[in-house]
Amino acid sequence: MYDFFPKSRLFVAYLSRKVLYIFLMEKERKIILLVDDSIINLRIGKAVLEKEYTVITTPSAEKMFYFLEKIKPDIILLDIDMPEMNGFEAIKILKSKPETKQIPVIFLISCIEVYSEFLWLFLDLGAVDYITKPFNPYILIKRVENLLENTFITHKISHNQAPAQAGISINRGNNEI
Repeated sequence: MYDFFPKSRLFVAYLSRKVLYIFLMEKERKIILLVDDSIINLRIGKAVLEKEYTVITTPSAEKMFYFLEKIKPDIILLDIDMPEMNGFEAIKILKSKPETKQIPVIFLISCIEVYSEFLWLFLDLGAVDYITKPFNPYILIKRVENLLENTFITHKISHNQAPAQAGISINRGNNEI
């Protein structure tokens, strides 16, 4: 009989986590709204993410708000430096509206040196993370994946499900909750 699974524990651990992640995410493709004025960044970001997610791209914050009237993405990847409305203005509007304030936003920044003193402001405005451009495909995928996992867990807990009922164990030191 042919064994379809390699004997490697690393592969099994990876496969188990991936399968668990797929089942926890309720088997639906998550929607990523990618907002950047650079067509190249939109194409690269979409190419990296579209294998796992439904990716909608738009070249401006104004068009992002148009899309938000029709869809509710699971994450918004938002460029900071755009011509008509920058990311700072856009996130203020996003976080002021009840229908969009819960959508996690990851800022896209082109030069960490320029924005390093403003990283605290990103978080104060409601962004949950930032990613530097040009994109490192692995970092982009992992940050989106981690944010989706954390959002899912937070959602389960906030809807009055005890962590154990949601299938979640939290380790704090030697104590498991």
